[in-house]
Amino acid sequence: MSTTQKAQSPAATELSANETTDAPIVAQPLEERKHEATLMAKLALRGHAVHRLVEGGYLVVFHGYVKRCADLDALETFAVQVGAA
Repeated sequence: MSTTQKAQSPAATELSANETTDAPIVAQPLEERKHEATLMAKLALRGHAVHRLVEGGYLVVFHGYVKRCADLDALETFAVQVGAA
């Protein structure tokens, strides 16, 4: 998706008057997003709530207990430990 963006003051913002923004909406690759969604669903079926953290990583909550996973690999390791994967 490419949209044309008109700067109100190109000199002040160092932008051209018709600069385009071609950055991807989601930077995470499709396969990684699918894998993440699958792990989160499998954990949910076991009663675990998984929250993606803004600063990166995941927070898994189960009956008041909290586990922080630093990345997707750590989340997968935890899912295997609890029998969800």
